[in-house]
Amino acid sequence: MIHNHSRDMRGPLHLIWNPEWQLHNGGNAMHEAYQSGFDPLKVDFKTGGSDSLQSVAPRKDHEDYAAFMDMHNRGLRLWILDPNAYRRIGEDKGWSTYITDHILRPILEMLALRLGMATKIDLGNGKTMTPGDSVPPCHIYTVQLKMNAKQQLEYNTKTLHLLKNLYTLDGGPCGSTPLAKTTGNSNSRGKGLINASVHRYLMHATLDPALAKLTVINHKKMAKFDDMGVAKTPVSQYTDLDSDCGASFYYMMTRPSQQFVVPSDRMSLASYLTYYSVKMQWALGKLGEWVLTEGKKCILIFQYPMSQW
Repeated sequence: MIHNHSRDMRGPLHLIWNPEWQLHNGGNAMHEAYQSGFDPLKVDFKTGGSDSLQSVAPRKDHEDYAAFMDMHNRGLRLWILDPNAYRRIGEDKGWSTYITDHILRPILEMLALRLGMATKIDLGNGKTMTPGDSVPPCHIYTVQLKMNAKQQLEYNTKTLHLLKNLYTLDGGPCGSTPLAKTTGNSNSRGKGLINASVHRYLMHATLDPALAKLTVINHKKMAKFDDMGVAKTPVSQYTDLDSDCGASFYYMMTRPSQQFVVPSDRMSLASYLTYYSVKMQWALGKLGEWVLTEGKKCILIFQYPMSQW
């Protein structure tokens, strides 16, 4: 499980979270809840100079009390998987290294233990559990997608002039040769090293032509810049822009004309994001089938390229 940012852990946590594990009475905002010695039945609240032990477990008359106490008695600290608590503490600490060291670490340690598929784990008192024994078999879909006429035209406009430079024959390191200096007929001969800069751009364009434009936005002439790799530098900072994880920035940098303003609702932005992307259209259609029709929990993970929006 690899993430680009500590905040990305919220997605997987939403998949496995059960509200029955939640701490009550403000306990889900306590950093101490992630420490190994934390006892939700005996929490030391320091108020007005006097200490008092209180419980952050559900009340005895609460519907989640029995399930919570069963979890607690088995020595399971599942409250640390609360995605809302994770977000609240992360924002409180500005997603600093504190989150990685004190909050994310115990979560990953617990998940790593549970990844021992088909391995019995001793919980004490003669009880055992087997991680994965209730996980259904996975299904692998291989889908061949075809762009419509408008999508194909947009893709061709942004990529055909670069295909001849996909390979370089100068013997230099892969991707180190400026596009303006690559051999024009190398692609047709099918030999040489792949120009990683061109390949990266083509992969972005395959998912979303506008995304390819965004990654080289700093360059005046797309066919003559030194190396598309330099465009990667600010990418990791896109999610920190504005208050919408950089979505407004994406629209402003890729819109067809300055007369268009940033959409004020998610549906309009989603329509813009997917209009030229047959891959995202299919993926979101499958997501809608699983979530809206079948009522399942799921998260989409794109292996490549970046897909933060």
